[in-house]
Amino acid sequence: MKSEIKPVLLGKGYSEEQASESAILFSQASLDRVYSHGLNRVPRLVDYIEEGWVNVEAKPTIVDSLGVTERYDGNYRHLLET
Repeated sequence: MKSEIKPVLLGKGYSEEQASESAILFSQASLDRVYSHGLNRVPRLVDYIEEGWVNVEAKPTIVDSLGVTERYDGNYRHLLET
């Protein structure tokens, strides 16, 4: 799975590091049977990048953390403000 996902993300502007890490996370989620965050999510991510709803240059920051749950800000709008 990783070897199929990574080139797609590289083609959409991800850095080598981002593409590798994301490919691992998508693959692991599928292997863990968390299909909503696995391979099934890649086409939607690609669509969102193409629509301009995801900026691959944005760096997420953690907003809240409680046990095993974390909430992140994708910081898309911060790129728009600069």
